[in-house]
Parts: sequence; C-alpha cells; structure tokens
Amino acid sequence: MESRHVISSVDELKSLAANRPKQTRTYRVTSEVAAANYQAMLERSGSRLKPMTVPQMQELADYLEVSLSEITLREPCIEENLCPTCSRMLTFTDLVHEAVVTANHSKAFLADVLLGKMGPVVTVTGSDDDTHRFHCINCGDRSILVRERDCYKSGCQAPVYAHCAW
Repeated sequence: MESRHVISSVDELKSLAANRPKQTRTYRVTSEVAAANYQAMLERSGSRLKPMTVPQMQELADYLEVSLSEITLREPCIEENLCPTCSRMLTFTDLVHEAVVTANHSKAFLADVLLGKMGPVVTVTGSDDDTHRFHCINCGDRSILVRERDCYKSGCQAPVYAHCAW
C-alpha cells in the first residue's frame, strides 16, 4: 500500500493515472472515489468484466487460505484472459500469485485487501512496470501483462479493490 494518505477526490486519482508512477502502486481511496472509479470502469469496459465461477473462487480461497464464503461475499470479477501456454482461464488467483511469487506482498496481506479489511483501494498500473502480470498457477507463464485499461474488482457495487479506470 502506497501510504496512509487516502485519496479523497476523483481528480486526485485521475491525476495519478495521468502521471503514472514507474512502478504499479495501490492507493487507499474513499468509498466515493471507489464508487466513481467502478462506475467509470463499467462505462468504459464493463462488458469485459466477468464474475468468477464458484470453482475459481474456491481456488482463490484455497490459495489465500480463507473461506469460500468470504471470497463469495466479495463477488470478484475479472476480464477474461487465457494463458497463452496452457489455455487456463486466468483469474484473481493468477494475479495475486504473481504478487506473492515476486515477494511484493504476502498472501495474508492480499487476502485482507481482497476481503475489504484495508478499506477501499485502487491500483494504478506503473508506466515501466513488468511485475503487474498474471502468473499462471498451472504452467508458470507470465506473458500476460495487466495493462492500464484492464478491468478487475472485488466487492459489490462500490468495490473494495479495483484497477484504476482512468
């Protein structure tokens, strides 16, 4: 998490997106900023956002060592991406796996973020970052980079965790 500072305006978040940091950063935001970000994401590319299936959510719950009911309550959604090596449908599990494998975050920390225990947060993809990737847990492929216009979210209506819409 970038800092204790909470982004309290959409303009501040848009400014961060317009002047992307070199490395991907996740910022705390107010619930109003989270809601505006989510609405912009839906307007821009919401049709690409697909709910994770129960087996996919079970896999995420097992990976993060939390209950399926906790994950299910968050209604995680993500754009459909297939692993180019093994054709696995990539999910949040592959995204958080990259953060764990690259030692950017612990499973416990990521579980807290996805379950909303950190409050609403938004991730801004870095301009020179190659660590914000899907890391296929089936075959290890890391070729799918999360781009600045990609969609994912965890949480109902105003997500507690989402990718920046701008």
